[in-house]
Amino acid sequence: MGTFHWIESSKYYETPPDAVFDDIKKNAIAIWETYDDTYDYAGSKIRSISHLENVRDNVWFITGMFDNINQQKLWEMIDQSTRDFVDSIKVKPVARPRRIGKLKSKHFKICVVCGAPANHLTWAGYWCDNHWSVTDEADD
Repeated sequence: MGTFHWIESSKYYETPPDAVFDDIKKNAIAIWETYDDTYDYAGSKIRSISHLENVRDNVWFITGMFDNINQQKLWEMIDQSTRDFVDSIKVKPVARPRRIGKLKSKHFKICVVCGAPANHLTWAGYWCDNHWSVTDEADD
């Protein structure tokens, strides 16, 4: 299953290639056009997307308009080259270290990015000082 989640924070605000933006924009509008527009809900979404230009994180604004089910539809509609680009800027998973001996804590506090000891908890897991910033949700 494809996803638009887990984009590296250093890449999130970089403008993607025009082909990627145009592909996501075109297919997002196509999804919104399938919705009933009795109360102008879909129309307002289409208007807000159609005026967007390929600047910084506008492409992620477009994908963020959808719930998980429609994000999956969008993922299936976009070109393979767009999927490859999105996959290339995602956070790469790291192997968790094996438990050696007994630990006092039952929970590993390991950074989701690099596997280093971590002490900041967000909705996305634990983060070390090098990968956590004040823009993350919560401290533990």
